[in-house]
Amino acid sequence: MRAIRLVVVSANLLIRAGIQQVAAQSQNPHIEVAAALSEFKSLRKIMDEGIVDVVFIDDALPPNINLVRIIQTLVKDQPGLAVIVTLNRPTKSLYSA
Repeated sequence: MRAIRLVVVSANLLIRAGIQQVAAQSQNPHIEVAAALSEFKSLRKIMDEGIVDVVFIDDALPPNINLVRIIQTLVKDQPGLAVIVTLNRPTKSLYSA
């Protein structure tokens, strides 16, 4: 069984580093943080390079990001992709789909 490949997208360095650290400390060979990105531009390249099973998106992103559109595109391009979004406050990008 191969590891679940996780990509973290957050503008917040603490979120990115924290998820990487938790995954490393869990010593679970079934979870691999494939990348921790501060913006979506690099996500397309990571997705094209290999298999990504889960994308974790934190809402600490610039307000001009349309999360709904991004998530729709991700799932359309890779059926079966799991997307986890954490929201700490009302996010305008969810309402402007």
